[in-house]
Amino acid sequence: MVVCTLKAITAKCRKHGSKFSAFVTDTNDSETMGFLLAAVHSNVNTRTDSLNAFQQTPGGPQTYPFDTSPSAVPNIDHGATPCCITCGSILDKKKRDAISDSFEWRPSSTFKLVADGLFTRLRDPQIGYNQSYYFVANPDGTPWRDATFKNGQITEFTADFFQPEMVNNTTDRVVDTSLFGLKATWSPNDQWSFKGDLYRSKADRPEGGNDTFVTAGLTSSTPNAQDTLVFNEIPNSLPNINVFVPPKQLGLSSCPQGTISATDPSKCSFTALMNSGFLNNNKYWSTHYVGLNGYSVQDRVTGFTLDGSYTVGSGLLSKVLFGIGESRRERTRADVSNDWTNGSGQYGSLYNTLGAPAPAHPYTCGSQGFNVIFMVNLPNFMQGAGGSYPTTLPQLNVSQLLAYLKSLDGKINPASCLGDPQCPGAS
Repeated sequence: MVVCTLKAITAKCRKHGSKFSAFVTDTNDSETMGFLLAAVHSNVNTRTDSLNAFQQTPGGPQTYPFDTSPSAVPNIDHGATPCCITCGSILDKKKRDAISDSFEWRPSSTFKLVADGLFTRLRDPQIGYNQSYYFVANPDGTPWRDATFKNGQITEFTADFFQPEMVNNTTDRVVDTSLFGLKATWSPNDQWSFKGDLYRSKADRPEGGNDTFVTAGLTSSTPNAQDTLVFNEIPNSLPNINVFVPPKQLGLSSCPQGTISATDPSKCSFTALMNSGFLNNNKYWSTHYVGLNGYSVQDRVTGFTLDGSYTVGSGLLSKVLFGIGESRRERTRADVSNDWTNGSGQYGSLYNTLGAPAPAHPYTCGSQGFNVIFMVNLPNFMQGAGGSYPTTLPQLNVSQLLAYLKSLDGKINPASCLGDPQCPGAS
């Protein structure tokens, strides 16, 4: 019996884990039977800080400046317009187990039978903590202002009515695979030889509906978002992303200590509010998109072959080969998602009050008594990537989020109050 272990810790790539393997083999005294049994277990944890999306859109402002003055330069032929960016960290906990066995029986020199089996299980849950900034501009430039057009691209701007958001996406990957096979060879004499092979393999990935893409955003007791985004691209770096939040939005007359914006002293810095832990409070957050999705895959392969040969040993024909075989594969792939029923996007109005009359307040996770939002501080987050943005990342508890939405059953959605003076405000 042989046992091997391997451990690796690499700080630079934020990876640590271990691997364990062992095998046992034996043969009987007459050497007619023998087996080999092997097992492997590995456990690897990784963290990857990444710019998960930085998209450009051709559907933004058509001219620069954003007016119809004679000096306006057509933008549609010059370049794309930034619209959305997410950055964060992906945590991966990958565990893999495998066991294999081979048994061989040779009762005589003319016959041999081998049975092989293999089973593996991969458990690889991933979770991504992301800041999300969505700032699409209309063809006339609204709600952008103070933009800079450089080298065919808009590189700086200020966006009004901005909505700060956070995104968590999880992948619940579990994959089981198995393989079993029998192989026999028989040579009754020098002329005849036969070989048969039978196998069956299975792979199951029951992931459908277990993955998530969920959001949370800062609420405000106003018909529309009231924050301001200042965006500035930097060469060879992540951009500067600064968001200003009116203290009134937080129910305050002034900004908490240390969070006053250096650019606009009348407002609070969203980066400072996040990094200080002030926004680590569920009373400020709600959601607008809750995606439950994933693909379930089943794969089955069954097959056999039977081959033979006859040695003639004279004339032009020395050997005759013959055989038969068949292989059948059955594969199913199911896309399980609440996008198909719009169950994911029916919460689009929970950030603001839209048409509800004053003094309406939007529903929040905290107002309904649920702990959905937690802030995490990961060491050395985006170290060396440059730019300016919060270094505190959001963690969303999906079960608490779903319970929060369930608690809203029967309550009036502020969106349905638009233009109805009798509509009560959310509380």
